[in-house]
Amino acid sequence: MVFLNPKRTILFFQAIGFILHRNLETVPIVDISSLVQNGSEKDKYKTSMAVGKALQELGFLYVVNHGIELSLCDKIMENATRLFALPDNKKQEIAQEPNSVRGYVTFGKEKTFKKSDWKEAFYHMTEIDVSNRGGPQVLLSGKNPWPREDYVPGFEKNYREYVKKLNELGQTMMSAIAVSLGE
Repeated sequence: MVFLNPKRTILFFQAIGFILHRNLETVPIVDISSLVQNGSEKDKYKTSMAVGKALQELGFLYVVNHGIELSLCDKIMENATRLFALPDNKKQEIAQEPNSVRGYVTFGKEKTFKKSDWKEAFYHMTEIDVSNRGGPQVLLSGKNPWPREDYVPGFEKNYREYVKKLNELGQTMMSAIAVSLGE
């Protein structure tokens, strides 16, 4: 969960305003059930073309029937709420370590344009071992720090499942985009 800096929110709304000035009434909604539920080749092609059209014309789209259970999304929101409601000393147990991009970050620790960001965040990534490769990618190696199970029950399990589902959805969307581009 990230709390937006008001200046960033204004920029976001300015970008949306630019889009809306293109005389578009809504962001396209694309039902991708044929892509995630083994639809016919014809339906998959039609859906892929709809994805491509939305991205080419507007750059945004809503996807529905994407296969990620609403109950899992609810668990993620509940887990995030519980994590950020923990006392500071418990959140500090999973704080980002020096030279890491994973873990809890407290209010004001991060800077944007040399000014403190007044948000707290929890960053996690796919866990990959690149430590034997050396170079800048070492920053990406390692394990995520997770809150203790007795602090936020199910947090790690739910997030791992959610990220797995998001990665699958990302692959599905990339395949649809490739089809729409003639690949």
